[in-house]
Amino acid sequence: NKLAGKQVSLGVMALTCLNLHPSIRYKPQYTFLAGIIPAPNQPDMVTISNVLRPIVDELLNLEKSIKVKTFCFPEGCSVSAKLGALIGDVVATHKVAGFSSHSASRFCSWCDVLNTNIGQMQMGRARTRATTLAAARRWGDA
Repeated sequence: NKLAGKQVSLGVMALTCLNLHPSIRYKPQYTFLAGIIPAPNQPDMVTISNVLRPIVDELLNLEKSIKVKTFCFPEGCSVSAKLGALIGDVVATHKVAGFSSHSASRFCSWCDVLNTNIGQMQMGRARTRATTLAAARRWGDA
């Protein structure tokens, strides 16, 4: 309600097919609405992880090809899928990917720069897949 000065926001989880031509890729008729995160409160990282887990698990199952029978392919057509890019604002992408908040001491999802060194305008050591996975395991085991 803009007149009363109140704001409500919600989040959307959408899937798109990156094999489609860029001119049609993000059109509504080619976008799958996988979920809506209701207002007024944003879910924490544990909640968003639990919401995304079934979707991620299904997409990981589709990395191996499966046969899908259609009218044009009565014997089945091989279909596979890959989990791709994560697009959103900093708050949403950090939450979904499991990175710290933008206000944390190590806020950057690309390097290990400290917020106390931000004024130096220099990147820290680049994060690697191994260090990111190790941090995720430590968090999950805590």
